[in-house]
Amino acid sequence: MTDAASEKPKRPSGGKPASIASLWLSPASRERVEGAMASKISDGVEAASASDLVLISTRLPRVRMASVMQRLLEIAECPIVAICHAGGEETAADLVRLGATMIVAEGNEATIRRHLPDSPPGKPPVDEEGQELPAREPDAEPLVSGYTHALDTSTTGGRLASSVDAVTRLPLSAAFTLRFADMIQFESLPRIGFIRVANRREAFGRLDRHALDLVRRRLVLQFQNVLAGRPIELFQMEDLEFAFISQSMTLREADEFGKTLVTIARGFAPSGAAPLQLAIGHAGPEVANEPRTLRELATRAVEAAQAHGGTVVSGDELALSEANSTENDAIQAMTEWVDSHHYYGEGHHRRVAKIAVAIGRELGVDGIELIRLRLAARIHDVGMISFPENIVGRNPADLSGDDLEKHNGHAAVGATFVSLSTGEEIVQAIRHHHERWDASGYPDGLEGEEIPLMARVITMAEHIDELLERGASSDQMVRELEESSGSRHDPAVVWTGITIIRDGALHELMAAV
Repeated sequence: MTDAASEKPKRPSGGKPASIASLWLSPASRERVEGAMASKISDGVEAASASDLVLISTRLPRVRMASVMQRLLEIAECPIVAICHAGGEETAADLVRLGATMIVAEGNEATIRRHLPDSPPGKPPVDEEGQELPAREPDAEPLVSGYTHALDTSTTGGRLASSVDAVTRLPLSAAFTLRFADMIQFESLPRIGFIRVANRREAFGRLDRHALDLVRRRLVLQFQNVLAGRPIELFQMEDLEFAFISQSMTLREADEFGKTLVTIARGFAPSGAAPLQLAIGHAGPEVANEPRTLRELATRAVEAAQAHGGTVVSGDELALSEANSTENDAIQAMTEWVDSHHYYGEGHHRRVAKIAVAIGRELGVDGIELIRLRLAARIHDVGMISFPENIVGRNPADLSGDDLEKHNGHAAVGATFVSLSTGEEIVQAIRHHHERWDASGYPDGLEGEEIPLMARVITMAEHIDELLERGASSDQMVRELEESSGSRHDPAVVWTGITIIRDGALHELMAAV
């Protein structure tokens, strides 16, 4: 590197936010820079000409490295820092040979602020709910820490091989089991958790053993930085699975701790493509009163987190979600029984749900409201579960007397079935899906816009499915719907139903059933 390059100013004086040029930084790395400094970050090589600092990631394509560095040296009057990801060490060395000023490892970006001492602090990162993630002080000497760790690993001579992982220097699974046993014997139940790399295959590709160990070591160093000063013990269970245990950690603290680790892991992309996605599951005394249940809940929680592609799941969340799943499974099973005996044929409820969603979209229903509409349409006849098979399977037009009265009560019965497990919108949609625009329907004889919109949509969807089951052509369906406008149906919903018939959307929907 030239003398001119070594004399580049650290930053202009005055305490103003630094201007930073960013090249190929990962989203997680960029987030950490923004958290460390209140800086304007501009992307692209040309942004370097007006910047106080250039950050170039080792994720850049190696074929572009020489030309990019040549251009940076031509236009940049500031330091050039190589941000090195795990596995990018050779690229970092080449960047320095070509003129980069410094190397900083991904995960340690906060240390860059030392080079710009007058730069004001930035905004700390937040989680998915907008809650501020706990800030951590950067390692004062990350290189020294890494070197010390390497020395410790190389000088153990196998002395701790049976109880400590040779790469991460963490106690192994047997130590976790013993520590757990000690805690439950002499103290109350602790909080335990498991940490897994959820996307091992995508993130690591075909890395050899040396590269895998390098990532493990660096990942654990980052974990330990977060653990510093906290009453949490970390253990190595398998190559890419860890455990933690704490006697005093609360549920909220565990969630925040887990989210911090998830954020850190996103800064590691060993194969150069997919960043690490951590699955973290934990459980504590709030949801278990004996050790076996506690460990089982934590294990199931990490499995649930892994099934979702990497996230944080607590034992009480798992218990709640399992309870929710149980309710849904029960209602769906009831609906399946009705469906298998239904006069309009098996698959009636699935078809009605698909048609209702198509109509809802045309009416501008979206987001959670569309999900509610789909569910209500999917289970709208669940009240028929209490009927004998001979009533469920008969055309309502052929029923009379007590049988007809029973049949006409199914909407109110179904609404009652779900009233404790869902919101009022779905309850009312199920209760009123046989009301008519002219007030001649049941169970309450509602008229016009007194009928909830979701119920009006389900009524239309069910009518269309009736026409399909009768083998009506598109023209016949349009004609019958037009005739029912203002009597059986809301005219606006009729227009929407005709739209999905005429534009071919209904045909596509039914082809996919």
